[in-house]
Amino acid sequence: MRGTLGNLTTQAQALQAEVERAEQELGRLEVGGRAGGKAVVVRMRGKHGLRAVTIDPAALADRELLEVLLLSACNDAARQVAAATQSRLSGGSAAASQFPS
Repeated sequence: MRGTLGNLTTQAQALQAEVERAEQELGRLEVGGRAGGKAVVVRMRGKHGLRAVTIDPAALADRELLEVLLLSACNDAARQVAAATQSRLSGGSAAASQFPS
């Protein structure tokens, strides 16, 4: 029993270290969301903070269109962050599956 408990503790520590590494990677991650071709481009960090917004001057002519493009670019970046998060943390779920039921 003692060996099993020690093994579980070791696996839990390894999983925690893996999750911490993934969180650090996501903190450094930066993705680009685009809309209207490249009319609006946003840069978003892995923690969903916006870093930069670039707007093509031609997109400034139509305020309503610009609002839609901004939303679309932000949503595109957020989807990329979510996909990257899922990808990095799925390694953790593989380690979690090693725990006995």
